[in-house]
Amino acid sequence: MEKGLTQHEALEQLKKYGSNSIATESSFSARKLFLAQFPTIINAILFVAGVASLIIHDALDAFFIFIIIIINGCFGFAQEYRAQRELEKLKTYTAPEALALRDGKETIILAEKLVPKDIIILSEGDRIPADGILLNGTEIEIDESVLTGESLAVAKKKSETLLLGTLVLKGNGIMQVTQTGMETKFGKIASTLGTIKTDKAPLQKNLDQLGKMLSYVAIVIGLLIIPIGIFSGQELIPLILVSASIAIAAIPESLPAIVTIAFAIGTNRMAKNHAIVRKMSAIETLGSVQVILSDKTGTITQNAMRVKKYWLKDKKDLHTLVVACLLGNTASLIEKGDGKAFEIVGDETDGALLLWANGQKTKDHTTINEKDIEEHVFDPETKTVTTVWKNTHGKHVFVRGAPETILANSTLTAKEKEEIKKDFENLAKEELRIIAFGTKRLTHEGKQSREKLEQNLSFLGFIAVYDPPRAEVAEAVRKSRAAGIQAIMVTGDNEFTALSLAKEVGLITQDEDVVTGEELDKMTDEEIGKIVFNTRVFARTQPEQKLRLVTVLKHLGIIVGVTGDGVNDSLALKRADVGVAMGDGGTDVAKEAADIVLADNNFATLIKAIEEGRIIYKNILNATMYLISGNLAEISLVFFATLFHLPFILLPTQILWMNLVTDSLPAIALATGNKDGAELFKKPRDPQGSFLDMDRILLIALIGLSMSTVLLGIFTYLLVRVPEAVARTVVFDLLIFFHMGIVIAFGWHSIKKGHLLLIFTVLLIIFLQILITIVPAFQAIFHTQI
Repeated sequence: MEKGLTQHEALEQLKKYGSNSIATESSFSARKLFLAQFPTIINAILFVAGVASLIIHDALDAFFIFIIIIINGCFGFAQEYRAQRELEKLKTYTAPEALALRDGKETIILAEKLVPKDIIILSEGDRIPADGILLNGTEIEIDESVLTGESLAVAKKKSETLLLGTLVLKGNGIMQVTQTGMETKFGKIASTLGTIKTDKAPLQKNLDQLGKMLSYVAIVIGLLIIPIGIFSGQELIPLILVSASIAIAAIPESLPAIVTIAFAIGTNRMAKNHAIVRKMSAIETLGSVQVILSDKTGTITQNAMRVKKYWLKDKKDLHTLVVACLLGNTASLIEKGDGKAFEIVGDETDGALLLWANGQKTKDHTTINEKDIEEHVFDPETKTVTTVWKNTHGKHVFVRGAPETILANSTLTAKEKEEIKKDFENLAKEELRIIAFGTKRLTHEGKQSREKLEQNLSFLGFIAVYDPPRAEVAEAVRKSRAAGIQAIMVTGDNEFTALSLAKEVGLITQDEDVVTGEELDKMTDEEIGKIVFNTRVFARTQPEQKLRLVTVLKHLGIIVGVTGDGVNDSLALKRADVGVAMGDGGTDVAKEAADIVLADNNFATLIKAIEEGRIIYKNILNATMYLISGNLAEISLVFFATLFHLPFILLPTQILWMNLVTDSLPAIALATGNKDGAELFKKPRDPQGSFLDMDRILLIALIGLSMSTVLLGIFTYLLVRVPEAVARTVVFDLLIFFHMGIVIAFGWHSIKKGHLLLIFTVLLIIFLQILITIVPAFQAIFHTQI
């Protein structure tokens, strides 16, 4: 042990256990991954439509279709390529080197060469290079936030576990390696992370199916026009051109582009509200979230220690307690620009005491001169800080720290001690950090030992410190409940702390049960499924249990959102329908695994993002219904005109022009509509439900068939009264104007709020249509006549 492993023993161990590194799979080719995005049914249909457009000399339409195919391929590639980066980020938490005992000498070696049984010497600032146990240490504190997300350092004792990737914040020690590489906790996370496959967003699934169905229908109807037209005595070549034109026009090739643009606009809106979107389809999925599994620290709370309560033995001693908070305090306050808030530099608990003392309106205390202070720093054994202050009234001792120690060293009676002990134990059950204070006046000159200084204290009182909830969270919880979303807190804290906080923010309105991680382990997935909808708090949980909750909910068909910031959280973040990582202090691995990153770590920001997701979904739905109803009107108009042996009601150039102007800008304008304030107060949509339910299908059919029926009647009426070209021009113009009427109907809520793109689009298309109808040069191109 004292000499560590020999070089020979280390080599043998290295052969047996392998390198101490996080393995990542890099077997894929970026080029192959990019090309793999294109062979899909919808892309094949769009490609055929693009080629057909070129054949009938519609180069602009062909260019538009091919650009859409490429853009969609790029987005698909970006999403899949990102998965590899999640694993790569794990490598950044492995130390490059370590100070090990080899052959009895302290030797700096590459961390990847470490093996089980190696002895590692740790110093302040070191990153733990492998999993192991602490053999001995001096006041060693470890920052485990990379794994747990908890910002407070953890004091480690002999024989306790140390984990790869965590950081030594204070002290030094010696550890023995127990696991390396993929056998460490980090390694096991990496293994699991690589196996979790993300599901397609609900909207993506629906639109893929819808696009295929509409394309098949358009092609079939387009092909049917040829034999029907021949039977009616029409010429073959013009029939083929009309057939191809109407099939191309009816295929919703702009739908993928419209969804992409809607998501891009939503991404920009959300970024302004501190929600950074990494995966655009997650915006839509957010809108259908039914359950949110939320972290506590930093998301619901401020991740900053503050004083919640204080208790004084004698109310007259408030000023003395304020002085006790100031003396021996290692933190400092920096005033922010507004002069109303402060930033804490140094220890968070000391900072909380300073803030509290700063806010107390007591008589001015004597200026404290550092030369008049004798300090005894924090003692890990007694858990106290002791300060001797000399002022004009003599020497005074102030001791603060563990309430048990202060009480034991006080002059209180046994009965008084027992009563005070009950008070702070009740607060301690809520996991409030209790700091007790004692004082006395020194009557003897000369230096005394610390032990003597801390005896026979007058008990001043105690202060309870906690991580308070964010001010806006209570309102956000209320909104989530109104929106039909169940918010569930999943925390590693004890059940008393979690329950107290849940009540404070309104997460729990009655005395509901809190389920602990230990109880979860005893339950089957079926049992969890039965209690999860009646449970608002899961306490004392491990990140692996959060992953299990996500899996159970998804098996029940629930759309799940998860928040997290630690490496362990990355598993649940990736498995969830929407993973939301914390941007302030969150690990890179969590951010890579997540779909959305909250720059301000705020639960209220998440609720705003959900509202945005619902608005985008509604806008995309409006755009889709507009496209389908308009395309239905076009294809049914041409089909029935052919079926009833009428002349060509629309010519190929007219059909393709209509496709160009009505399927692009108007649909994009609808998909980027203004905020509808009522969306957040509706229940989440059924994730199992169809994108187009029966009511919407009937509305689409009503609009499309009504338009074609009216226009068919007008065409038939005009044929016997005016030249065929004039009748065709009237129908052509009316069909464009009817399209604009549908746009106005579906986008009315945005027009009322002054959505400039939508208003401009409608006016522009009407102007262009009038232009091609009356200008002779355009009349020749589009065969219009008045």
